[in-house]
Amino acid sequence: MRVAMFTNTYLPLLGGVERSVASTATTLRNLGHACLVITPRVPAMRRGAHDGATDAETVRLAAFPSVAGTQFSYRLPGAGNLRRELRQFLPDVVHAHHPFMLGETGVRLARGNGVPVVFTCHTRWERFVPSHLPLLRRLARRLPVIFGGLCDLVIAPTPSIARLLRRRGVTTPIAVVPTGIDLELFRAGSRVHARARWGIRPGDTVVGHVGRLVPEKNVAYLAEAAIALLQTRPGRLLLVGEGPATAEVEGRFAAAGLGGRLVCTGRLDGQDLADAYSAMDVFAFTALTDTQGLVIAEAAAAGCPIVALDAPGPRDFVDGSNGLLVPAAAPPEAFAAALARALAPDAHAALSSGARKSADDYDLASCAERLVAAYTEAIARLRDGGASPPPGTTLQRAWWRLIAEWDLLGHKAALARVMLR
Repeated sequence: MRVAMFTNTYLPLLGGVERSVASTATTLRNLGHACLVITPRVPAMRRGAHDGATDAETVRLAAFPSVAGTQFSYRLPGAGNLRRELRQFLPDVVHAHHPFMLGETGVRLARGNGVPVVFTCHTRWERFVPSHLPLLRRLARRLPVIFGGLCDLVIAPTPSIARLLRRRGVTTPIAVVPTGIDLELFRAGSRVHARARWGIRPGDTVVGHVGRLVPEKNVAYLAEAAIALLQTRPGRLLLVGEGPATAEVEGRFAAAGLGGRLVCTGRLDGQDLADAYSAMDVFAFTALTDTQGLVIAEAAAAGCPIVALDAPGPRDFVDGSNGLLVPAAAPPEAFAAALARALAPDAHAALSSGARKSADDYDLASCAERLVAAYTEAIARLRDGGASPPPGTTLQRAWWRLIAEWDLLGHKAALARVMLR
């Protein structure tokens, strides 16, 4: 299988989408498949630098950074001859990881090459839009639905996201395929080493969190819940990640007189990240925007019980045997109470064992094999439906590219209608 992945963000950024694309691409290659990642060059990267992948595995397009404070980079018009790259690579399938920008480019190139387009819905985009902008919220809600209609297959990381997409109007076939994790890595962390590294006493309770520290991840809520818990017992909040909300968390802890009880490690990966999970007694997840929450499975693999707000993604993993769900509208004090219940000795032992067992379903290789099976079905449907262009002449490829442009124009018209309602 030869897979071309189109993503607007990629390594060295380390958010959930970037890690998902990178781990999936690497696992596919390890299983003997070819995988080419097409992505904008990150502005901080010097020309010619890369993320550890070889030049044959990643196409970095010239781009300029977003002016809106996001981590997106915008591909410069005409940057790179992607048609030539794709003709040389000869993909069997194009996999888009965003419903805009390079996602649309993927549709164009897939149609010209006669291969199916697969789209993974990684994010609930409407959750990133403030509530006082209802029009933009509606647009963000409809974006993956309308884009999904251009594709041959939609991947949902969890069953609840699949149901959500169906309710919102996606008629394209949907396959539920979670992103896998490196079980061996996250089960081999050193608790003693990690606690010594960050000055955490052996008997201290550690509430942990891993992720981008940004407002849309509900980090202020996490801080208030952790403060409410730590005011009643010795312990620390171990925050792994970086972002503009770090200062707010530090300010809240200082105002509560708990400045010394907060440990911010910055960004970690590999063995350092596995060690950090092992140092935690309970993993707190308060984001409402994620479709899976990859870090939940990683923490569970390390034997860490999960306490999460009830939202699509977490509710498909947390089932009472491995952690606790808290109503999404609950105050931080209710979340703190759930953390305390999960830390009670008898409950903690059972939840920790359940967490390790539930992580088994997220093995990297098995998840990648499920994805390949979904690709194979999409290829067969396109071929059997007669919608795939015959390989051949430049004129035939141009005709199918014209059809793709017409479809994308319809995509934009549909979004415009959402804005005008």
